[in-house]
Amino acid sequence: TTRCGVVLGRRPATSARLDEMARAIFGHLEPSSVRTGRKLLKKKMKGPLLADYYFDVSGGQKLVDDTSREVVKGWMSPEEERRKIKLMSLRRRGKGPPKKGAGKRSGKKKK
Repeated sequence: TTRCGVVLGRRPATSARLDEMARAIFGHLEPSSVRTGRKLLKKKMKGPLLADYYFDVSGGQKLVDDTSREVVKGWMSPEEERRKIKLMSLRRRGKGPPKKGAGKRSGKKKK
């Protein structure tokens, strides 16, 4: 039936054929209650973004550090130097880590 040139309803056979053609053309799945994971697969992948954001800290620098220690005794990387300096300043203020066996839990032992 039409009213003013607009189709008001489709016959069931025509509707089924159109749906079948749309699935073939656009790759739509047949609606069902089975979980397919399609929604998850359609999402944009996050892996490449995360890989680009975090720089690579693989073993290259560690190899350089180990070789430098062998050549120059007492050599420290800039990160180690920074950590040592910070630790010394904390210890001077009494904020450093406790000596082994003198921590917070040592006084809580059962007698």
